[in-house]
Amino acid sequence: MSPSICGCRLTAFLLTALMTLAPVLAFEVGDRVTFTRAGSSGEGVVSDVRGGGKFLVIEVDNGGRKSKVVVLASQAKASASAPAADDSMRMWTDASGSFSVKATLVEQSATMATLRKEDGRVINVPIEKLSIGDQEFLALMDTADPNPFAGGTTMPATGSSFAPSSSGATPSRSFGGVAQLSVPQAVKLPDGKKLLLTNMSPPASMQADTTPYDFSALGNAALNVTKKEFREDMTRPFIVGSDGSTLACCLKSSWSNKDKFTKVFRIDGRRGSAQQVAECTGRSFGIASADPGTGDALIIFDAAQGTQSSGLGIMTGLADGSPRIAMTWDMFPGDSNKKDYVRYRRVLPGGYAMVVYGQTIRLINYRNRSTVWTCAQTMFNEPAVSAGGRYTAVADTTGEQIAIVETATGQQIGSVPCGKIGSVSMGFSPDAKRIALSEGNKVRVFEVATGEVLLEHEANVPLSKHGGQLPWYGQSFLLLPTGPVLSLKRNLIVWNYQMQGEPIEYADRIFEGLYPVVNDGNVGIVRLPHEKAIEAADREVGDLAAVSQGDSIAVNVTGSGPGATTNQIRSWIEAAIEKAGYTVASNAPTKLNASVTRGKTEERSYREFGNFGTTEVKFTPYISKVDVVQGSDTLWTRSSRSSMPFFVRGDKTLKQIARENEKPNTGVFENLELPEQILKLEYQKGFGNSMVSIQGIRDM
Repeated sequence: MSPSICGCRLTAFLLTALMTLAPVLAFEVGDRVTFTRAGSSGEGVVSDVRGGGKFLVIEVDNGGRKSKVVVLASQAKASASAPAADDSMRMWTDASGSFSVKATLVEQSATMATLRKEDGRVINVPIEKLSIGDQEFLALMDTADPNPFAGGTTMPATGSSFAPSSSGATPSRSFGGVAQLSVPQAVKLPDGKKLLLTNMSPPASMQADTTPYDFSALGNAALNVTKKEFREDMTRPFIVGSDGSTLACCLKSSWSNKDKFTKVFRIDGRRGSAQQVAECTGRSFGIASADPGTGDALIIFDAAQGTQSSGLGIMTGLADGSPRIAMTWDMFPGDSNKKDYVRYRRVLPGGYAMVVYGQTIRLINYRNRSTVWTCAQTMFNEPAVSAGGRYTAVADTTGEQIAIVETATGQQIGSVPCGKIGSVSMGFSPDAKRIALSEGNKVRVFEVATGEVLLEHEANVPLSKHGGQLPWYGQSFLLLPTGPVLSLKRNLIVWNYQMQGEPIEYADRIFEGLYPVVNDGNVGIVRLPHEKAIEAADREVGDLAAVSQGDSIAVNVTGSGPGATTNQIRSWIEAAIEKAGYTVASNAPTKLNASVTRGKTEERSYREFGNFGTTEVKFTPYISKVDVVQGSDTLWTRSSRSSMPFFVRGDKTLKQIARENEKPNTGVFENLELPEQILKLEYQKGFGNSMVSIQGIRDM
């Protein structure tokens, strides 16, 4: 995948005109077409679409006399000699909201917009007198700046020449009408085999597993889909066509059982249009993942009030605008009160869906309605699936390994040894040959076949949170769950993105650099990383490091506690400094301050199972901390706070347990690993920051 971004003059939705058109093209009113009828050929403009798109009424010009003929849609094709339909005709409103006019934008200056009304008359309107929505539209149309990303307002779509729809309007297109979706009765999935992860050897037979789709030509784009009312939610768009030109999303209302509904929309990226193709009343759901090859999508139903529990389902037919709900299943059959959050959701090639709920990873074969395998999941760790779906990585926190499993069979082919881990984010490289792990403020990249550590990065900022996905962008970049972009080439954070909500967990194409966005009734896709972040990865900046191997560090130790005397702490610290390639010198400008202090005394309450009432105990924690400082700048820090256990078992009293736990965590000092270089404070969060939203990428 090429990380570069190609900007065009204007945008609508996604996609590249270089892609092959679908065998059957749906037409809309205003399209100029050529056709054959009764052995003769002709050319005209579509004036009506009938029979669910089967017939076209075409207006033709016979020597100056207009006439209409009805032809089969299959006998018509878009006219290559004529321009596309004029999609720029829109409703313009003044700032007061009292006046409006339907017109086409002719041109604009810094202060004036020239509009052509439906009757052909041209008017000049001061931009300041237009509504905010119209002024934003004009900003999108402005191409005076050669940089299409300037100001973060343009949304260029590679190869697209269609203007976005006016706010609140749904472009008209027929796909056979709006289907009324019925929800089939939930099936009970047979139990699959439970995986036992025991193979600790590296998977030497690991083969490349790349994505079967090429979406490298997709650019940034946004489209108004429909008007969203209060208490309605628009879901993020998902690609449901193998060439990337067809997407789907949902508008749903889940406020009350009485008012629940879902509207399904199909988005045509070539035309920059969207059309409602289905509706479901009484149930609300959203698309959670889709397979572009089949157009199959995983949907998640919202839990209803009463006895109806939340569940999952498979929707088919989205690619051609004829969706249906093929099957549903309950997450917890027989228990309507038990609900859980589906933390991982992905539709895979071959008719598989992988989901995580109930602390269990499940691979579902939705074609034969069975569970292929399950695997217990601990902590917040989610699985990672290779780009082609062949391999699944599972974090085993008890065995200090990342197990590599053949997805379709559940056969473990080996493991990547990673040491004791807690909550990690994981992600395969695009060819599945490498896997990245992010935990806390650390990132490690392993070669899967050998288990060799290829890269380690430790930052002074959090890089991971509660598991989640760790997507690669090509072979050169990682997008870390908290927003930083890590350049693998330089082992350096080069940029930081701020994104709405928890976008990565909703984006099943995020590993290809495609991040879906949604706002009100608008949806879009933004390609990451953007040009400035890519350029920053090659930026020549001298003296990035505040401390590098060979430099000297002074050691200062204050405080002590049970099992951690001042001399012990100093010896551990000095050993860690030398191991990282530094030297110890008392007069060095860089100082490592190690401290042991007592926290504030707190009171914890415990309840004995089977009995009423609680028992309180007082506990004063120890705080163990390491800081690397230069002057007033804290460049690097580590700390740990002792605590009482959540559960207490055995014959000891709470006071005895409290005294046993009132001691420093010596591992902070004894197992200290310093990075080989520590960046200057101004570079630790990258060379720039950007906000990512429906408006595109806005540099801050």
